[in-house]
Amino acid sequence: MFETQPRVPREIDEQTQKHLDRMSEGRDAWNKWANEMLARKTELENTYNHKNNWANSGVSELQTWHRETNINFSYLTFHIEKSPINPEELETDQTRVVLQKKLNFFEFIFPNEISFEGVEFIEDVNFFGAKFEGHVNFTIAKFMGKADFSET
Repeated sequence: MFETQPRVPREIDEQTQKHLDRMSEGRDAWNKWANEMLARKTELENTYNHKNNWANSGVSELQTWHRETNINFSYLTFHIEKSPINPEELETDQTRVVLQKKLNFFEFIFPNEISFEGVEFIEDVNFFGAKFEGHVNFTIAKFMGKADFSET
């Protein structure tokens, strides 16, 4: 039988906070950063002739790129500030990320791995046209509203 991990609060580390801040700036700001990171990846691949397992490559520039582009939103609860659903009534102790508007990843580019493991999406979420350049993980994520993954 499949066992799930407990839903527990987590500290939002500095790198995750940077990604959340960039996400709140919107698609254009996010994709500008993502495209810069993908261009940098191509430069690094050409320089080091290295295409796999950058995190354990032993090359500091590759490791830095991997660390800066690896996105970890695991075990967060996303909800809108003025939601009809009161997050305090949810049976969760997860770290809450309060948004000013609907969570919208419409045509976002994710340049590396991203984890939404155990994430709770309280309202609708839009991933229409999102481009995932690396592994994406939605293991035991909860979608309490609609989720659009068209053309991803």
